[in-house]
Amino acid sequence: MKKSTNQEGFAHLEKLLLGVIVLIIAFVGWYVWHSVSQANKNLNSAANTNIASAGKKKPTQSGSNSINNPPSKASTITPPSVPAAIVSASPTYVTTTPSVVNNFVTINEWNVKFKHNGTITIMYAHDSNDKSSHAIFFTSSQLLAKNKACKAEIYPAGYLVRFKSDEHVIDAKGNDSKKTPKDYVVANPNDTYRQIGDYYYFYRGPVAKCSDLKELQDLQDQTAADVKAFLTSLEAAS
Repeated sequence: MKKSTNQEGFAHLEKLLLGVIVLIIAFVGWYVWHSVSQANKNLNSAANTNIASAGKKKPTQSGSNSINNPPSKASTITPPSVPAAIVSASPTYVTTTPSVVNNFVTINEWNVKFKHNGTITIMYAHDSNDKSSHAIFFTSSQLLAKNKACKAEIYPAGYLVRFKSDEHVIDAKGNDSKKTPKDYVVANPNDTYRQIGDYYYFYRGPVAKCSDLKELQDLQDQTAADVKAFLTSLEAAS
């Protein structure tokens, strides 16, 4: 018995629909697999790029002008050492915070005093191994409290130096002038000095900042100005 034409058409339609459904399922499966594979490739590529960038990254430059490495509060500028001609071969510094009595500060090592009525708390150091006691080096407690690098032996406020009348004066650069104090002051009329007894006293200013922070530089300038003024009022303590 032969199938009718309608039955045969229906069978063909079923096969066509089944084929379409299979194609749709295959396409969806392929699309999902392709999307996952592409995503994995992108992730791997990004990871490799980050690793390569990290390997090529340059180290951060140091310095006060660096954005990534700003200066700390402890940043300092190392000043030159004290001239060897005015300290012992192996200097040992002793720091003193003198008392202010009747607006005068006394330097016991020299038996002299100077007038001081400012707001800066003066501190000074001397080389205990220098038997001639040629120099006294100055700082202030305010400077030292803000930065321990501003200690007296690097003279952030300068220093006073003295020479006997028969000695050669060591100039501001630490060189032997080959001149006695009397001849030296004649040859250097702009170099302020003070004579007390058999000694001539000179002021030597700081040659560098003990910090690169402006706040400390201003305080250092103020301290140095106070110390420089001491020379004009220097007198025998007794």
